[in-house]
Amino acid sequence: MVRLPSPCRPGGVGDGPRTSSLLATSGTQRLVVFLGSANALALPFARAILITENARTLFTSDEMKAVLTHELAHLAEDKITRLLRLLTPILYLPLIKLLIGFVGNPERGLPFLAWCPVIMAGFIFLNRRRRRMEVRADVFGSWLHADKSIYAGALAKLYQANEMPAVMPKKTHAASSSL
Repeated sequence: MVRLPSPCRPGGVGDGPRTSSLLATSGTQRLVVFLGSANALALPFARAILITENARTLFTSDEMKAVLTHELAHLAEDKITRLLRLLTPILYLPLIKLLIGFVGNPERGLPFLAWCPVIMAGFIFLNRRRRRMEVRADVFGSWLHADKSIYAGALAKLYQANEMPAVMPKKTHAASSSL
């Protein structure tokens, strides 16, 4: 039996059939988390989706289904993609070690200069792969309904509730172009 942290509870409790059927067919566990922001997150290794209480109350039934479909697309990513998602934070470790070694002994800076472009290339590759998977999940989120503006409307609500701009400099969300 899994014990849930105190701010979590199973998502099926108290919210009726609104989205339970969508997740029941996928075998995905859903947890509602009590945080200050509105969000939904896929946890690919746990095969679960976290939904904040604010997001649960923010979205209409159709919008919630579109958001959950987006998150289910992340759960359907292949094993290589899931492992690559883990690799991104791990890339910081050799970079930090090289920086500490360089600061501690500047004469040993050659390894830092040689490995830094390799590590940066790794970050660029992983960011592009992550972005492709995000666009793929956006396609799934908007594909669920004939009216493609439902998913875009859910994103707009999410951005407004979190006081976050829909489009940041040099970054766009794939569905925000249809807003």
